[in-house]
Amino acid sequence: MASLGSCPVSFDVFASNVVLALLNVASGIIAICSNLLILVAFYQTPSVRSISNFFVVSLAASDLLVGLAVNPVYVVLFVTGLSFDYSHVWPARLAENWLWIQTVIASTFNLTAISVDRYIAITNAFQYSQIVTPTRCVMGAIFIWTFSILFASVRFLIHDFSDLPILWIIIMVFTVVLPLCVICYCYFHIFRAARIQQRQIAVLSSVNAAYANTVLKNKKAAWTIGIIIGLFVLMWTPSLVLAFVEIVTARKGSCRRLEIVLSWYFASFLSFFSSCCNPWVYASRSREFRAAFKRVLKFRRIDHFTPSGATISFRSSRSPTLQILPG
Repeated sequence: MASLGSCPVSFDVFASNVVLALLNVASGIIAICSNLLILVAFYQTPSVRSISNFFVVSLAASDLLVGLAVNPVYVVLFVTGLSFDYSHVWPARLAENWLWIQTVIASTFNLTAISVDRYIAITNAFQYSQIVTPTRCVMGAIFIWTFSILFASVRFLIHDFSDLPILWIIIMVFTVVLPLCVICYCYFHIFRAARIQQRQIAVLSSVNAAYANTVLKNKKAAWTIGIIIGLFVLMWTPSLVLAFVEIVTARKGSCRRLEIVLSWYFASFLSFFSSCCNPWVYASRSREFRAAFKRVLKFRRIDHFTPSGATISFRSSRSPTLQILPG
């Protein structure tokens, strides 16, 4: 591959590396602080420790990994100047590829699990607690993280750089396109069911207050997750488009490809910046999360003492109070 010095590029590579390094430093700090806030709030606040928020926490853990690992790796690439050096298989580049694949899979699969959870909550409200159980949620999270780690490890088996485009195509189809199809299916039925339930509430003269409250709460939660999914798609689309363009232009001149790679780095920063946005969506949309964030930032725990030998279980999204189970 040609070096940067032999390319009549129209951009300042050094300045671009500096800007990208600073952007990733800022993004990493925000992602770590904001997603740690979600994890601490979930741990300390019974009102948000519900089954319906289980995959929200798993998504926050994935976003936290972006701040802890992905952003620092990109900073290393830009500071050392390895971002445009494809002449060797550098450990930092392998780490970047592995983390990119793992975090994409973890994010899209967690968003899919959240969508399926909201789909069940709205379309099968009365059977929700029997279908979505803590055990099934834990098994689902274990599958998501195990699959993302194993699938990403395929990158270490590819030593020929020319074979990477095939891997990127497989990743885009099986870890982005298919999950988004499932998400679109779920949300089509979620909003259709929500409209039907609201019409029933408006027509009936007497409606169970708990049922009406559950319908409204589930609809708001669905809209909140819908906003997060919309932001994810919006921020990841430029990166995926440029990845496809890079695949198409893989055999063209090195200088043209360098320009595409630089554009992809900026698009990649935008895609990973979605990890910083999710906590602020929860804060603006969820009263429970907003109150929990305020208490955590004031360093005030709101756990209540439970009777001796009692344990706190996951709170079902249909249950208005915390369940106390005898130990």
